[in-house]
Amino acid sequence: MSRGPAERKSGISKPAPRRIRTGIPLFLNNPSIIIAPVSLGAEPTFTQSSTRLPSTLSEPEVYCDAAEESPPLERGKSLFTSAIVKSVPKTIARGITSAILGKPDYEKAREQHARYVGALETCGLKVVVLDADDEFPDSVFVEDTAVVTDRHAVVARPGAPSRRGEIRAVEPVLSDLYENVERIEAPGTLDGGDVLQVGDRFYVGLTQRTNEEGAGQLSVFLQRYGFDVSLVPLRRFLHLKTGVSYLGDDDLLVAGELVENDAFAGFDGIPVPTQEEYCANCIRVNDRVLIPAGYEETKASISTRGYEVVELEMSEFQKVDGGLSCLSLRLP
Repeated sequence: MSRGPAERKSGISKPAPRRIRTGIPLFLNNPSIIIAPVSLGAEPTFTQSSTRLPSTLSEPEVYCDAAEESPPLERGKSLFTSAIVKSVPKTIARGITSAILGKPDYEKAREQHARYVGALETCGLKVVVLDADDEFPDSVFVEDTAVVTDRHAVVARPGAPSRRGEIRAVEPVLSDLYENVERIEAPGTLDGGDVLQVGDRFYVGLTQRTNEEGAGQLSVFLQRYGFDVSLVPLRRFLHLKTGVSYLGDDDLLVAGELVENDAFAGFDGIPVPTQEEYCANCIRVNDRVLIPAGYEETKASISTRGYEVVELEMSEFQKVDGGLSCLSLRLP
């Protein structure tokens, strides 16, 4: 799917300017920044489901086992209106990965990406598609380049040095859309995949990609606009959102080391079985939940909560450590 330059620039309307809260609290001395301890938890077994999204480029089908309408976003209350994605580079097979699933197939990745864009559009989003950049094999994972809110945007500084040039394509787009754009500066590092928003609180993972300096800078920016911040140290996951997804109300999909993490104690956790851990990265897009195809137990757990589920094939992106949230910046 391709868009012309004019559409890429103007396809998303600029958010209305918001009043800025004065006075920036200091990161290290601020009691509103919560640092959560790391802990491990057991993972149960769920009833399996059998529905699957057909592997075609047609409009995605929606499945819901328990109710006709998805539960409201009571806690989060944010709906998305648009998204920014970046086309698949021909060099994707050279992307950074810890997986041992083989090399991704470029043409198959393009097909899967097209279905992903189609699913976002089916959910009511206007999608701006940026051109592929073969210089950066991981650049299709555009989420890592920024953090976007309804009040401002923050240009990230990816933790992997080979990815830092990816922000050059995204920064001018965000500057065109937002009145207020901040930037993470060295020695801070921050990947957008380490940032989870639930209403007016942001959870920021401390990982190999996001360091304390980067998380601290982001915390200052977020608090300037009235958001609260919780820092979540991780031991194993690449990103915070590798193991957690917010669905709506108090429902939180959690996996591995995050199942019993105190940062999420106030939520109704939906544990993901170890063998389906990849499915912990999914996205609630307005009235639907997009999940990777082939994870029947987790799909059943989500569906029985009343959510409409859309399955998407993600095999080629999984080969380079990418998940559903990684493929887009979703704007309110």
